[in-house]
Amino acid sequence: MQKATLLAGLKANPGDPIFLEPLGHLLETEQAWDELLEIFKSHHSSVPSGTHQEAYVLYMLGKASVELGSMEAALPWLERSVQIRSDFPYSHHLLGRCYRHVGRLDDALKAFQACTQLAPEFPWSLLEAGEICLQRGEPKGSLQFLRSGLDRQRQQHPADTQLFEAAITQAEQSLARQQLAALAAELWPDRPALSDLKELNVLDQYRLSLHRFRRLLDRVESVSGEQAGTERST
Repeated sequence: MQKATLLAGLKANPGDPIFLEPLGHLLETEQAWDELLEIFKSHHSSVPSGTHQEAYVLYMLGKASVELGSMEAALPWLERSVQIRSDFPYSHHLLGRCYRHVGRLDDALKAFQACTQLAPEFPWSLLEAGEICLQRGEPKGSLQFLRSGLDRQRQQHPADTQLFEAAITQAEQSLARQQLAALAAELWPDRPALSDLKELNVLDQYRLSLHRFRRLLDRVESVSGEQAGTERST
């Protein structure tokens, strides 16, 4: 149906999903977010409360607001949409983006994980979750999310993986810095925490490298000893 026909149908039948849903799809395809927001706002009160139909209207209001950069305005609509219908993954994803925008990182992470559970093939919630973990100083957790997201993105869009790869590089660099800082704390417990290898003079850099090598040898010897013990027991 043409837009004019859909609008005429809604005028005669406010909130009718026969007209509202195809109009929403049409406006979403056109990225006519201002128009979508205005129309769906005007018909929200005509939709039965607490129904899947209302959850859809609220989702569309939230999506239009997010696309227009109004994260705070989108938040209550998306929260209500998820409350009515918790099995629609993309409401969780948009809600997570809003929570992240306002600094509610724990809630954002939960929302992105909910989206991933409902739509395992959707990689973008994994990217967002990985970025949140990195923002919180948790590079190991970040890498788990990001690598899973990259695998899924490669399966679907192998030419569009740059955002995942860039985030993984950042997380790997952050993890390397954390590991160096932990090794430095073992060597020099009375010094301030190391934030950059360049803070050390050449001799201390050598000492740190040697300490890291010894730790690596300890891990190798530990694994070798476990394997030898397993072989003897069998």
